[in-house]
Amino acid sequence: VGEHVYSQVLVDDVTGNGRMDLVVATMNGHVQVYGTERRAHPLRSWSSETQGGNGFVARENYMGIYAEWPFRNTHDITGEAFMLPFEIVDARRGVSTRKYVVEVSYGLGSAVKQEVFGSPGKYVLEVPSPRQRQRTVVTLRMTTAEGLKFTDHFTLSFNMHFFRTLKYVLLAPLAIMYLTMVFVKKMHADLPF
Repeated sequence: VGEHVYSQVLVDDVTGNGRMDLVVATMNGHVQVYGTERRAHPLRSWSSETQGGNGFVARENYMGIYAEWPFRNTHDITGEAFMLPFEIVDARRGVSTRKYVVEVSYGLGSAVKQEVFGSPGKYVLEVPSPRQRQRTVVTLRMTTAEGLKFTDHFTLSFNMHFFRTLKYVLLAPLAIMYLTMVFVKKMHADLPF
């Protein structure tokens, strides 16, 4: 690095290429990103000094929650609600009670959807979209029966590109009117006088 580093190195797919990146902040105020060849996975990332409310906890192939690929890639959601595919991972042995409270929230706001699940696995939640156009961080949070907390974050935009369909709604009547005029003019040209 060539400079003093006193903070933890963070690991996540920062560049969006499907590979893990190392993010290093130096004492001189520089932030450097180093790419790796390791395939990215939400339970493999270490995007803050502490993970959720648990501090340091093993997650990959052991315990956690994450939104499925390719849904977690940044894209625009249109409509009043969307389907959020996710997976609950829990490889603990000897646990008698399995209860997972899953919450979905936007930004720093309160939960917009909450549901309880009784076993690990893949699920889909119907989540209401925000009422206004926005780009925001979606937080998927899971709390176990023992109080362990796990989170996953990803960015989505909501109704930001509605104007793409609006242009067709505006242009369709004009195109129909133009074609009608061309057809009527051709019919009048073919009529004998």
